[in-house]
Amino acid sequence: MLVTFESLPAQARIWIYQCDKIMTSEQVAGIQKDIENFLGKWLSHQVEVEAGFAIYHNLFLIIGVNQFRSEVSGCSIDASVHEIKRIEQNSNVNLLDRMYVAYRSSIDIQIVHLSEFKNLLFNREISENTIVFNNLVRTKEALNNEWEIPVTESWHRKYL
Repeated sequence: MLVTFESLPAQARIWIYQCDKIMTSEQVAGIQKDIENFLGKWLSHQVEVEAGFAIYHNLFLIIGVNQFRSEVSGCSIDASVHEIKRIEQNSNVNLLDRMYVAYRSSIDIQIVHLSEFKNLLFNREISENTIVFNNLVRTKEALNNEWEIPVTESWHRKYL
């Protein structure tokens, strides 16, 4: 059952898929259509999954599930990953490569390969205070409070 992302409770389980580059408006429109179709029919143990999604900054696809209404199982999570792979092919985007880091520069959001991110830190082109996107957050509440954080508060700190 497709609902608005905003209507999901704070403890809704989320998955963040980051693209390796800013998506075009055409790619975003295609992804919105595909994900709406999938979420509208998503089942877990033959029960409709109450789910919503958001696309932030033309870069992040975020799917949320109200687990108070329907718990997602391994098979239903596998189905969602299969859908993400299909979306990648249809929209010519890369959403599953976790080797890219997004961070805020003084101008906008930058996306770099992890190896480049390490170099930027090492060369002090970015600092421990640089805001990174922590795509490991697991709830909507954490998305609101712990998604954009300084390097020192994220898993990226191990590269300092």
